[in-house]
Amino acid sequence: MQGEDGKELRIFFEHRPLTVAEKDKYKANKSKKQNSINRDAEARIFAELERLPEWRADLGRSDPTEADPDRTLLGKHMAAYTSKNSFDYFIHKDLGGFLHRELDSYLKSEVISVDNLKPDIPPSSLARSLVQVRAIKSVGEKIIDFIAQIEDFQKQLWLKRKFVLETHYCITLDKVPESLYPEICTNEDQHQEWRNLFVIDELDGAGRKLTPDFLACNPHLILDTRHFDREFVDRLLAELSEAGDLEGQLTGLLVHSENFQALNLLRRKYQGQVGCIYIDPPYNTQASEILYKNNYKHSSWLSLIENRAYLSGFFLKNRGVFVCAIDDSEMHKLSHLLEIIFPGFVRNVVIVNHHPGGAGLADANLSRTHEYALFMTHAGHKVLQGKKRDDGEIITTALMRGGSGDNNARSGRPNSFYAFLIDVESSEIVGVEHPPDADAEYPKEPTKEGYRRIYPISENGFEGVWRRSYQSVHRSLEAGEIVCKNSKTLYLMKDASGKRKPLFSNWTGKLCNATTHGTNLLKNMMGRGGLFPYPKSIFTVQRCIDASLPDETDSIILDYFAGSGTTGHAVMDLNREDGGKRKFVLIEMGHHFDDVILPRVKKAAYSKEWKDGKPVDRDGTTQLFKYIRLESYEDTLDSLVVNQPDELLRDHEEYQLRYSLGIETQGSASLLGTDFTDPEKYSLSVVRDGLRKEVAADLAETFNLLLGLRVHCRKRLQGVLAIEGVNPEGERCLILWRNLKTMDALGLDDWFGRHRQSFSRGVKRIYVNGDHTLNALRTSQEQWQALTTEPVFRRLMFEDSGYQL
Repeated sequence: MQGEDGKELRIFFEHRPLTVAEKDKYKANKSKKQNSINRDAEARIFAELERLPEWRADLGRSDPTEADPDRTLLGKHMAAYTSKNSFDYFIHKDLGGFLHRELDSYLKSEVISVDNLKPDIPPSSLARSLVQVRAIKSVGEKIIDFIAQIEDFQKQLWLKRKFVLETHYCITLDKVPESLYPEICTNEDQHQEWRNLFVIDELDGAGRKLTPDFLACNPHLILDTRHFDREFVDRLLAELSEAGDLEGQLTGLLVHSENFQALNLLRRKYQGQVGCIYIDPPYNTQASEILYKNNYKHSSWLSLIENRAYLSGFFLKNRGVFVCAIDDSEMHKLSHLLEIIFPGFVRNVVIVNHHPGGAGLADANLSRTHEYALFMTHAGHKVLQGKKRDDGEIITTALMRGGSGDNNARSGRPNSFYAFLIDVESSEIVGVEHPPDADAEYPKEPTKEGYRRIYPISENGFEGVWRRSYQSVHRSLEAGEIVCKNSKTLYLMKDASGKRKPLFSNWTGKLCNATTHGTNLLKNMMGRGGLFPYPKSIFTVQRCIDASLPDETDSIILDYFAGSGTTGHAVMDLNREDGGKRKFVLIEMGHHFDDVILPRVKKAAYSKEWKDGKPVDRDGTTQLFKYIRLESYEDTLDSLVVNQPDELLRDHEEYQLRYSLGIETQGSASLLGTDFTDPEKYSLSVVRDGLRKEVAADLAETFNLLLGLRVHCRKRLQGVLAIEGVNPEGERCLILWRNLKTMDALGLDDWFGRHRQSFSRGVKRIYVNGDHTLNALRTSQEQWQALTTEPVFRRLMFEDSGYQL
């Protein structure tokens, strides 16, 4: 805070959970807990300011409200700050329509009542009511239009697809060309990260300086391109593009963003591509409560899940599976919600005994040991399966069918009622007799050779059937699948190598323990505990993925409540076990993206086992994953630029009521109000840590995602960034990004003439920022069309996302 004399007073606050004593102190009035905390802090500040009377007087000035007549200036600013950082915001999907309906209802019920229509009421009274109706409706509709304009503008900003602000790649050194090793060795930031994450100072050959030989001996160290300049990254990605399909080499994607915004941007790229969605949302319990207004607790939680689950449903491929972890608090409501969101799906419930020691609140009747995993699968398809059986595993089943129904009785299946002939001495099967006619008598005594006859007859005399008909039993005998034990009991034995066990609905055992294989595992990886509350057992997540995709080892797994990154870790370990090529997409916001998720995924790639933050072994796997950061809704608001309208417009009522916000902010960078003159320098003006700053936007990566482009090749050729790939419609596209200040339309024509042979012949669409005349260069044998990027970019950024709030 700055005084009139230019001096500053700094008051520092601590953002932390309440202590036990503070919880007891403030528990009496939970609904106004923050107000009580603010008042106590204000009193302590004023006590300290007794030594600074000028500041004490200035901050203690009265600034009353009707609700708080004793409010001071300091109290006003404290309330504004805490409210800004704790209030929920809800955007109405159709506020104008709702308020218009409410206005009509009010007029019908309160202004013109049925009593006014009685015969004995004079016409003049009805006329007065009609005048009132017209007046109220006229004024009310103007108020509604103005309020609806604000709400619709907020909805537009929320649904607008957000910019990518940062794009980085994490690559194991075995994929990095050795020609780049000398530059890597001089990068101290990368060296320090390897020391912190992988403890490389304990390795042979490690020294104060890195050497190319050391890098070559440690192929699973992970290079993070955020430590390198653009020129290095361009050369690296160009080399990777030469090695093959760039997108095909990616093993995962991490997105630092609010999950709705990330799903909204990623939808076109991943629509119909995801094999399994696994989410572990906040459970809305006192242990992990959502920070929503208590009056709306359940509805707010359901709204949080519904918005995102509905949008993510577009990502699932035809037989994809949606999995959600949940506990008893919201189990019933979530089940009903998912059945609405996923019509044509079946809900399958698994009980997971994740906390065998029990847990619960002090006032709970039960100490709970379980939670649930809800699997939503397509009706009519048996998808879920258990673990894969071991090689050489034999399944032994009694050859006689159980049960007493028609399918299990001689009368229902006479061809499956016959005698096996058994050598009593060796229990060897020597033959099979033809089935007797239905209802006919049949021999039960031994044959003249002394072989025992064994029929499918139970101990109570019920005439059953074998699992093999007379026509098929000979194939099973030749294959050695039927054996006799003790000269009287027949078994069917099948080689089950590689086949799947049934998936049971109650998961127990040590591997489900979230403390051992969640909390402690994360602590051992990171070297300290308390970084993230209640992480899942990695084996529970692996089992959910494996059960959902039993025959697919190359699917995409999406988790948009990524938490501590367990899903990404689980995918890596599954690939380790079976050599699969599964890919992960993780979405999370908050500081633990950098503090927990990113370091964990890097560590999981480098080593399978960790202890006290150090790798037990260094059995890394080859990786190339990308992480991006998106513009937030708050960034969009911060970067709005309001321009003064024309005087004629300002005085026009229709403009003020319906159009002013859209027109006056249309020059904002977050709304694509500026041209892509220099794509490398396109930026948004946002607020970070209370200070306004310019943050660059990655237009190329944003446009790739808006198009849904599968990037095959990325190169920078003589100042032009050229990206080739395939869009969701299967069309090969070429995107060219240039600085319009250094390359105009004629310069681009010249550049294209020199480089056109570098691009695939099957290109159908070319996108170029700024004015161009490329279409004039198209030959009669070529079928491509060149489009200006800006209008396509705008259309894709603001078009319907498929989800209406």
